[in-house]
Amino acid sequence: FRRVLFRSVVIDEVTVKGSIKGSEIAGFFQYVNAEGANVTITNSKNNANLIGTAKTAGFIAYTNKNAVIVIDNCVNNGTITRVCKQATKCNSDKCCGYNAGAGFVANPDQDSNVTIKNSVNNGAVTGNANVAGLTGYTFGKITLENCVNNGYIELTNSSTWAVSAAGLVAMFANGGNNSVLTIKGCTNNADVHVLFGGYEGVGGMVGSAKWKTDTKIFFEDS
Repeated sequence: FRRVLFRSVVIDEVTVKGSIKGSEIAGFFQYVNAEGANVTITNSKNNANLIGTAKTAGFIAYTNKNAVIVIDNCVNNGTITRVCKQATKCNSDKCCGYNAGAGFVANPDQDSNVTIKNSVNNGAVTGNANVAGLTGYTFGKITLENCVNNGYIELTNSSTWAVSAAGLVAMFANGGNNSVLTIKGCTNNADVHVLFGGYEGVGGMVGSAKWKTDTKIFFEDS
């Protein structure tokens, strides 16, 4: 699906297969940008391999406009490759670190409320921007609960700003006040590799964080 334009969408027991190539792409939804949209994806799998030049994810590339997202008991088995042919031309080619790669949601925006629970990423996530097993360049209110990353994470050479890599969340950014990242009972089992100098952050759980007033990160049993 390219965009969610309805207020409420429920997907259950769906498997995506094959391969997907393009700019901003995902296995399930490219954008969730209907005002106040509620999207629930349960008991589903992405088995498609994705190669994207901007936001690239196994489930959802981008969310905004107060969207409420719940991904429960889902699996990403597809490889996620975020590539850019001309990383130095960031503005014109949409190659900033903001355009991330992730197993589930590449770019949850600052108005979003995203919950990913009881879910597993098995796919390798590689690229020259923010890359991680669950979410990439991350804003808003994010809850990760009982999730596992088994996918190899690799940040390749990049000349863009603000690039990080991690098993769960590449970067938690200061897009607005009251941003909260909660990680409960999650595990990263995979290696995280960075192949160049000058990156912003790398970590087993979270690569880096940018703070504003009331921006918080909570870890519990992880």
